[in-house]
Amino acid sequence: MKPHDPRVTVVMSAFNAEATLRSALESLRRQHFDRFEVVVVDDGSTDATADIARSWPDERVRLVQNVRHCGLAMARNLGIAEARGEYIALLDAHCCALPQRLAEQVAALDADPELRLVGSHLAVINAHGKLGDIWMRPTSAAETRIQMLFRDALSGVTFRKSAMPEGGFRALPAGVDFDFNARVAAGGKVCNLDRTLTAVRLLPSKPSWEQKVLAENCMRGIMRSQLRRFGVEASERELAVNRHVGGHTLFPTVQLLQDVEAWLLKLCLANWELQRYPDPDFKRLLGYEWYQVCKCASPLGREALRVWRSSPLLKHWQPGVLELARFVTKCLLRHERLEDDMPALA
Repeated sequence: MKPHDPRVTVVMSAFNAEATLRSALESLRRQHFDRFEVVVVDDGSTDATADIARSWPDERVRLVQNVRHCGLAMARNLGIAEARGEYIALLDAHCCALPQRLAEQVAALDADPELRLVGSHLAVINAHGKLGDIWMRPTSAAETRIQMLFRDALSGVTFRKSAMPEGGFRALPAGVDFDFNARVAAGGKVCNLDRTLTAVRLLPSKPSWEQKVLAENCMRGIMRSQLRRFGVEASERELAVNRHVGGHTLFPTVQLLQDVEAWLLKLCLANWELQRYPDPDFKRLLGYEWYQVCKCASPLGREALRVWRSSPLLKHWQPGVLELARFVTKCLLRHERLEDDMPALA
């Protein structure tokens, strides 16, 4: 197919991606929308990645090469600098775009001039090459912005090139997408479509202890910036608690639950004073996050149930009957096991 005036530039970073690059490019050939170009950035690969991109039988595909491996952020920035489209769609070489992705995301951006970036739910490609689990994303603009306080709530994104934050993608040890999406969201409206439009292969990774610590500190730094934009200065303990709300990263204890409750109540009060987010939406989401944290603390037995029930956060969100029954059963069964494990008194 001949190159033409593209509305979308698909930026595809690729590092030693010979095993997956063909599938990623083939998924673009099946798109329902055809006014796009593809910029494949070969980030210093030592395999056949560049050869596959260079010989791909579609003149809309262009290859840009880094002479050495520079990382995801620099590869994307290089691809965006080469882009001719008004919209930038990110699709890494280990991902695939479902056929309607570009059409639906372009339509959403065209329909709403205030929308800066749009994502979707994300499917996981299983070991058999089929679509497996679906990672659900929030679909309202308000909920997406609120969730960004705790985690990256966007995936498979397409955005206006004019909405690029200063510096573009930043080279970080972790959270490159989270940092970028959060900075775009700070400038205006973002959301996800209630559709699954992108699929990802989970790449094997065995980071060292030092890499894990570096990544964790990086994630907390991104959250600190988010909270400062919100108008809240967090202590180191509060940052750790906020990170736990977003990813359940800490071992559950009663003290941790109490710290989470205090932190979420502090955020509720801050939003009531600052009015950064619609208050009913904000409280409802924090009530939901409170339940999820307590649910993950079910190994504490009845204590997790007691702390959850006694919190004023309970009034903001409550699970349905079946979900609540599962939570209660889990806590009670764990409580019985804890009693069984207690040593007998002499």
